[in-house]
Amino acid sequence: MSAVKLSEVAKAAGVSVGTASQALRGVGDVSAKTTAHVRRVAERLGYQPNAAGALLAAGRHRGGGPQRPVLAMVSRDAAAGGFVEACEAIGYMGKVIDPGRGEHLPATLRRLWHEGVEGLLIANTMGISGNEWDTPELKRFALVKLGRILPGLPMNTVRMSAAAAARMTLEKALERGYRRIMVQYFESQSETDDIIRSGITLHYREHHLPAGTHLEISRFTEQVRPVLDEATAAAFMKEVKRIRPDAVLGFPIHPYFFLKERGFRIPEEIAFAGTTISSAHDSGRTSGCLDRVEAQLRRAVLRLHHALLTNERGLAAEPDELVMSPAWHEGSTLPDRKRP
Repeated sequence: MSAVKLSEVAKAAGVSVGTASQALRGVGDVSAKTTAHVRRVAERLGYQPNAAGALLAAGRHRGGGPQRPVLAMVSRDAAAGGFVEACEAIGYMGKVIDPGRGEHLPATLRRLWHEGVEGLLIANTMGISGNEWDTPELKRFALVKLGRILPGLPMNTVRMSAAAAARMTLEKALERGYRRIMVQYFESQSETDDIIRSGITLHYREHHLPAGTHLEISRFTEQVRPVLDEATAAAFMKEVKRIRPDAVLGFPIHPYFFLKERGFRIPEEIAFAGTTISSAHDSGRTSGCLDRVEAQLRRAVLRLHHALLTNERGLAAEPDELVMSPAWHEGSTLPDRKRP
């Protein structure tokens, strides 16, 4: 499929090419109503602006010559490679950085600025506290964060709905005939997401369980996913033996693979699924809600691009939040028990 051109967006929106360009770049005297209309049309058509060209035209890229502006993602996640691809798709250079726990954050931010980085996508706190992130050096960058990390800092956010993922996973297990369910919680980077998942589980246990269904909740502390230490793994196996579940649901992740790597033997008859999984886990064998990280990264990069065009730098006065719905991945680990 060929790329959608700006002229096609303008024609579909019923405006001139110049008006469409100004509306998408957030400049000129285009009304708010027309701007919103043009942007809706552009999103529906799948229009992807050329980031470098737009920034250079707006006079906002500080680099000399025609080089591309740079966006950086703060992450340790192996899936961060999708960030670089999302940047390349609209004309940016993308880089992934991992400031270690002992690294001085302001110095790192100053270095990134001198390397030409214009925007930051914060996907992991890297063990750095919220107070440390609240540094004057952030004012230089366009900012977006993934998920509800750093709750005390007002930033534009792209995240997956923890509530929808919890509901979907529970409903799938119940629809497929599982009646002795162990829901295991591993603390994530977001206390709010953990509370939401817990509340939905308790609500289902009180109001939505079929007769004869037993649902039990187990909680574990985990520092930074996907780390699972030996003590936590042993505690998890102890709970499995005590509850004797027919299905284990992992909120937000399921440590099945890490347990296997450490030599723990999980009974084959126990089904499992997770509220946040990657299709790369076990070659797609795991059933559960996909984290859709690549889709989140694409939307986050577009949000950074818009922030740069409209010169939104630093913490947001009125941060916006894009909440994405999860997608169910049908693996083989949560089979339908109702089928003969």
